[in-house]
Formats: sequence, structure tokens, C-alpha cells
Amino acid sequence: MEKNIIVTDSSGRRIGLTYPKRAHGMVKNNRAEFISENEIRLLAAPMTEASSVKSTREETKMSDQEKNTTASAEDRHKLFFNAREWSICSDVSSSKAERTFVTDFEGNLSEAYCIGDKTQTVTEIATKQLILEKNTRYTLYFWTKIDKSIKNEAVCQLQIVYNGDFENKRVYVLSNNNIRPAKIIDGWQLYEIPFVTEDNEYTQLRFSVKSAVCSVIPGKEAACYASLPDDDCGYNDGAADSSEDFDECFADDQANPFKNISDSFKEFFGQFDPQKRTNDEQGKTAYSENKDNRTNDPFASLNEFARQIKRDVQREVNRNIRNDVYSDIRAMKDEIVNELKNTFGNNNK
Repeated sequence: MEKNIIVTDSSGRRIGLTYPKRAHGMVKNNRAEFISENEIRLLAAPMTEASSVKSTREETKMSDQEKNTTASAEDRHKLFFNAREWSICSDVSSSKAERTFVTDFEGNLSEAYCIGDKTQTVTEIATKQLILEKNTRYTLYFWTKIDKSIKNEAVCQLQIVYNGDFENKRVYVLSNNNIRPAKIIDGWQLYEIPFVTEDNEYTQLRFSVKSAVCSVIPGKEAACYASLPDDDCGYNDGAADSSEDFDECFADDQANPFKNISDSFKEFFGQFDPQKRTNDEQGKTAYSENKDNRTNDPFASLNEFARQIKRDVQREVNRNIRNDVYSDIRAMKDEIVNELKNTFGNNNK
């Protein structure tokens, strides 16, 4: 409801705007009169005490009604995911999805739609055609958890299709950190996706998933979860979780704990190796780089094992906990080396 009724004083001077219902109430109580369809003029005649009290009560009641109307309009523009209002798209024959219950971030069972199967086939679910107000801003709230495929890049999209026009659909890419979640808890990501209907009335919401299993459960505004700790400290704006990023972040020896471990072992055991020889040119201990002799290098398997650990971590460990893992490894490295020194050093003596 808009204030579109002009209010003037008894002399015809404009003093503001009011709501249509309030204008009719003022005219009904002889406080004003209509000058035109969109204008009222206040009457100069004084009101009695009783009529003043009645008018004040009516205005208070009208104000409360207007507030309730505004609040209900705001709620009407909020869309909340409900798995029972979605179904598998019949126009995508490869779709693999099911409605089931999953354990959410609070340890409760929540009805979800689990979409996809980690293969490169595309799975889509959608709502029925929604009739929404034109040129209106809506917000869709939901939680999602994406279980990615190791071999292929995961794709998880929210699509908004107006009037069945798939060529001009709106696409929101949720995978690979393209859109920052409103909150992250235990791998679950809360999204608040705003969109404007523009000059469209028929709207369909769709989820499209490939090379991943995407679980979607109901969500509310982020403020409703303010008391819960947020795990978004590991969020990386706009960057995909790739091995290239991993190598770039840990390019130097100090940052790569696996290389530190293998080098420390090699340096220690080298003092007991009878095959050790002095490199006159560099003045450092070195081993033959001949490939035929690599099998005689007791550290070749150790280095290969360290490299394998690194590859496994790149594939399996979630970026959110890598820093904790690396901190633990760095702390363990010195303890392991010292223990080996104490053991083998005493025997050597």
C-alpha cells in the first residue's frame, strides 16, 4: 500500500501524503473532505475530545494494519526450499535423484532432495510453474552440501526460467565457490539467492547437477542461525579447489611439509650410508642421479611415498581442514626426526 493521497490544510497548502484508507477515515470522521479523487483538505473545525480519542484509536488501528500488510508482503517475497514441492525433470532423461532424509548440520533429520550420482550425466529437478508478481524482488533460501567427484569437475547450478524461455534462463553456479554462501556449517552451505521477476509472471526454479551428489534441504535467513558458529574461514573467493592452487600455495620447501619430512629423513640416514660420497664441485653430499642406480637409493621409495601422500591429500582432504593437517604434520616432523636420531644415533655410537 502506498501513500498516494495528497493532504492540504484548510487554506489549500500541501502538507504531505497519506494512505487511501486513512484518507477515507479522516473524511468519515469529519476531519477532512475530498477535493479530488487523489486529494483531501483538512477541515478547520475543532474536534471534541471524544471524537479526538476515537480518531486517534482509528489511526493507531490503521497503522497496525498497514504494518501487518507490509510484513506479510515481505514474507510473500521470500521463497523457502521444500523438497515436496520439487520433482525430477521429465525433459532430462538421465536424471538420477531422490527425496530422502539426511542428517543436517545440527544433527537433526531433514527432508532433502539428493541430486546426481558423480558421473558426467546431468540430473535436474524443478518446481511447478510458479505465478509470481511482475517486477518484484524475491529471495530463495536453502542449504546445500556438494559431494564432488574426484575425476571430474563438479557442476551444481540453480536455474531460473521465466515463461518457459530456456534460452534466456538465469544461471547461478553454486559449485567451485562462484557464489559466497551466507553461512557454512559442517560442510553445509546456506544460500540466499535474490532475483527480480522483471516483466515476467510464470517462473520455474531448477537445480542442475553433474559429476557430484548435491543434497538440498530447507533454509531460513542467516540471522536465524546467528548463534551457530560459522566455518567459512576456509572459503576462497572465486577460486576453484584445484591441484594448481594447492601447488601454488605450497610451492616452497618451507610450506610443503612432505618435502621437509623426506629431506630430513634423507639427511639423517645419509650419515650412516656407506655409499655416500663427497661431491668435490659443490662440497655437499650427493647421490648418483643415474636412473639405473635409483633402486639402490633407500630414500627413493620414501620420496615417492611422500609424493603419493601429497597427491592423496590434494584429492581427498577438504581445503577447510588442510591448514590444520599441515600444522599437525609440521609439529610431528621434528618429533619423528629427533626420535630417530635418539634411536639410531645411540646405536651408531
